[in-house]
Amino acid sequence: MAKLARKREKLELCVFRIESMKRLQYPTLSHLKQLELHVILTNGSLLALAPLIKACPSLNKLALKLSGAPSKTYVRRSVKKAKKCVHHSLKVVEVSGFNGQRNATEFCRYVIKNAIMLEKIIIDPIDPIFKGTPLENRHSEKVEAARESAEKLKFKYFLGDKLIVL
Repeated sequence: MAKLARKREKLELCVFRIESMKRLQYPTLSHLKQLELHVILTNGSLLALAPLIKACPSLNKLALKLSGAPSKTYVRRSVKKAKKCVHHSLKVVEVSGFNGQRNATEFCRYVIKNAIMLEKIIIDPIDPIFKGTPLENRHSEKVEAARESAEKLKFKYFLGDKLIVL
């Protein structure tokens, strides 16, 4: 399977245990241009995805689809920072299901700081599972708070029109 993945230009993965991602060894996926990750949110840091992204040196587009809510048993933790890892080809990042909480914000900061060719980062606070359904706006206060959190990134990192908040 690793041989097949190495030659693919597009890869879609579902991640159920984000904590286990940082312990995995990834082959270099030199042909991969698009990566779509469906992630079930937990209290684990989304920065655990950094080694996978690092293994994709030709990655142009990253779509991160976050679903669910962090565990009810919240574990207070300090802000995490991933090791500096410059991504030379990553141009477009989409984060749907952005909740404005620490794990999603850490990941967006990581991308903003390391994707030196970043042209656009699109943040959508609507959970992709509910997008287009009557449940889409069920937590409008939380969605609005997530939008405000995303807007803060725009000003903190001088993103201007590179950041699109839906």
